[in-house]
Amino acid sequence: MAFFHSTRTKSEPAELLQHYYVEVLQNPRFMEALHAYDVAHVVALRESKLITDEIAKQLLTGLVEMQSTGIMESRQDLSLGGVHSAEDYLRNKYGESVSGWIHIGRSSPTNRSVATRILARELILDQLDDIIELEEVLVARATEYAGVVMPTYAYLNPLEASTFGHYLLSHVYTLQRIWDTFELGYHHTNESASSAEVGAGSYFSVDLELESRLLGFDRIGANAREIIRHFDYLLMVFYAVAMTGNAVARLGQDLRAFSTKEFDLVNLGPEYAISSSVAVQSKIPYSPGMLSATGGGLLLGRLTGAFAMTKTTSDEPFVGTELIRDLLNSCEELGNSLQIATGSIRTMEANPAKMERQASEQGTQATAIIALLIQKAGVSYRAAYQAVGATMNELEAQGNNILSMKVGNLNEHLRQRSGVESGFGQSELDYVLDVNNCANMKVSPGSSGQKEIEKMITDCLGVIDQHKSSVMAKREKIMLGSEEMYERVDAIIA
Repeated sequence: MAFFHSTRTKSEPAELLQHYYVEVLQNPRFMEALHAYDVAHVVALRESKLITDEIAKQLLTGLVEMQSTGIMESRQDLSLGGVHSAEDYLRNKYGESVSGWIHIGRSSPTNRSVATRILARELILDQLDDIIELEEVLVARATEYAGVVMPTYAYLNPLEASTFGHYLLSHVYTLQRIWDTFELGYHHTNESASSAEVGAGSYFSVDLELESRLLGFDRIGANAREIIRHFDYLLMVFYAVAMTGNAVARLGQDLRAFSTKEFDLVNLGPEYAISSSVAVQSKIPYSPGMLSATGGGLLLGRLTGAFAMTKTTSDEPFVGTELIRDLLNSCEELGNSLQIATGSIRTMEANPAKMERQASEQGTQATAIIALLIQKAGVSYRAAYQAVGATMNELEAQGNNILSMKVGNLNEHLRQRSGVESGFGQSELDYVLDVNNCANMKVSPGSSGQKEIEKMITDCLGVIDQHKSSVMAKREKIMLGSEEMYERVDAIIA
């Protein structure tokens, strides 16, 4: 920063200005992204005949030397630092008559924007890798527990009989929806800002198609000002991160409840629980609380903070510097949360006996009995509902639960309301009172019926394969561009 700062201002930059302009970007991954852009830009300048072969050879030799020393180590102690650290390094090595050529067709916002987009797409791919891992472990455990009956809940009160496998699969479908949000963010992130210069385009006809290909971008920004002055693509990534955090937090809240002594439906692996320093008998489900705090609070706060930061004039480039710093932190926190969630699901053990007992004794069969009455007695849904409800009230007043229900009890209340009887015997009622049968009687798409669960497992595995292919294709495109770039570099230097 210093060597051009003093040219116009005749002073050195203030320490805090240096911090916010340069030091916040002194992140190894940002610097690696910036370095890739520096190399690709020199190759493109040479191929466009905007610099001589000898200048290109010197610039690229210096950039390769930076790699051998260490990209971060070569850049972080320079007086300029930040987005012009390569030029500063080359100036010290060759003098300004050589180093100054690298800035053709570029600007500070261009350098930051291109590097930010490279880094942001890498962060997206990292999150997608972690989502795939969580999806896989959820499907594996859902397959294992496909037939284990448990209650469904609303407001932590039991509703109907389902299975633990069905419950686990529900979180996979949430992750699939979030995946689409990340894909949209990637689509708008992976475009090159190199054509922008300071926002009105460049006077130099650089081969930007070549440069874009070498860097693995999908396209070049359509509007030179928009591509460096607007940051909605980063907001999309923040949103996807917050959405994922929220989904993981909700899973964590469930695991927290299910693993308490009161519910006792699952037992978290010892790696994801702690003991009290006082109450020796207490095994505390610690990881769910971390998921809730990070995903439900911290990442949501970062999203709202990102929106607040962008509430500026649309020509404020400093916003981009702060956004990428916060996005780096957010993605690190989300990656940790996803790994904790994956480990918690992988190591937990369900309590099938308790799950079945909770479903059996807490009345989750009621809606199945209502369906049976509608089909056999020919009464309306509400009439069947009232008869079953009255019968359950009578049983509870006697100190019994739904497992004590007899056809005679139902007939009495049904006659009072509809003047008909149930139309089935005790054996049919006993079949429905078995919660294992209840869960499997569901027939609608996506239900807890075993055939539907098997179909969902197959579908989810197919989507996971698609997700893997999508990430692989994106990484392969980036890798092929990098390979071509360094083949050209070797040829120019040689």
